[in-house]
Amino acid sequence: MKKTRLGISTSLLAALAYFTAAFGGYPATLLVCGYILLFEKDGKLRKSAVKALVLMVLFTAVLSFTSIFGTSTVGISSMVSPINAGSATVYTLVVLILSVLPKLVLSVLGILALLEKDKNVQASNENEQ
Repeated sequence: MKKTRLGISTSLLAALAYFTAAFGGYPATLLVCGYILLFEKDGKLRKSAVKALVLMVLFTAVLSFTSIFGTSTVGISSMVSPINAGSATVYTLVVLILSVLPKLVLSVLGILALLEKDKNVQASNENEQ
């Protein structure tokens, strides 16, 4: 099991990067991913940090784009036919899915990063026998 300069395993730090991106916001994510990119040399760990940061930015951009253009579309459609609220319901559903999807994807990646630690331990135990 590889250790980082902090003394924790690389899989735990990779999972921390994913979970911070999912639930911590930009300042915490930039702090964790910045530390990894500046001070850690493990390529797989650095790749995980970049992936967490890029996914966070990508999901934020998609949600912002949807919010900007979706709100104007719903507003125009409600002016044309104020009784029909079907487009508002679809828009609300899309925004809800786009709000939950990043947390779900980043959480799954964090769990997979944690489980990779167990795979490495099992593989090294099998090699020793």
